[in-house]
This record gives sequence, structure tokens and C-alpha cells, in this order.
Amino acid sequence: MTCKQVQRRLSAFMDGQLEATIARQVNEHLEVCPACAAELARLQKVWALLGTLPPVEAPPFFAARVLARARERRAGGIGRLAELLPARPLMPVAVSAGILAGVLIGTRLGTLVSSLRSQQESSVTQVTAEFDHFADLPPGSLSEVYVALAAANNSK
Repeated sequence: MTCKQVQRRLSAFMDGQLEATIARQVNEHLEVCPACAAELARLQKVWALLGTLPPVEAPPFFAARVLARARERRAGGIGRLAELLPARPLMPVAVSAGILAGVLIGTRLGTLVSSLRSQQESSVTQVTAEFDHFADLPPGSLSEVYVALAAANNSK
């Protein structure tokens, strides 16, 4: 048995609630593992200190109030109504407003991007048209190569 498995069972081991085979495995582990044995000692010390505290008195009519509230929930009274209402009633409104704002902003950005794209395409068309009067450059000349590179760069 691993330390983690033993430490999860220490409280039940102290209370004698483990099956005999598991209790024996825990005990065997405690005999060879000083860390788990120290954890058991700490847990026993805490329980001993808790045993020295005076008992706590419940407030008057505590049991009656708990039973009444349980009956109310079972009958579907106010407790049932409170379960049906959202804990934060404005949360759905806030989420809806956020979604609406996101859609509106997205639509506006899409229109803006589309407009910018069309402006860019029209300016590329104008620049390309301006290069048309260079069509009769001598083949293989430096001027022809420059115009071809500039036109290619503007079409991207």
C-alpha cells in the first residue's frame, strides 16, 4: 500500500472502521514508514486536543428550524422556488449584452476591413494602369525589369 493510500485511510483506521485485511495492510505500512506513522501520531494528537474542548450547545430551537426547513424543501415551498431562480439574476443579461456587443463590433470591423480592401484594390489598379505607358520599353533593359518588379509587388 502506498503512503497516499494509507494517509487517506488513517481516520477510518483510528476509528476502527476499516475491514480487517485493509486495517492489517495499513498497520503493516505504518510499521515500516516513519512518515505515515508520524502523520498518524499528529492525527491522534489533534483528536486528543479536540476531546478536551467543552461541548458546544446548539442554539434554542435549532433542531426544530432544521426540520422545518427540510419539510419546506420537500413540500416545494420557498426553498424550492429559491433553487429555481438563478443565484445571480443579472448574469444572463450581462452575458447577452456581451454577446450582442461582440456581434456588433465584429460586423463593424468586417465592414471596415472590406472597405479598406476595396480601396487598396482600386489603388493597385491605378498604379498598374500607370505602368501601361511603359509597355514599349526595350526587352531585357533595366527599366523593363524594374517596372515588372514594381508591378508584381503592387499586385500582392
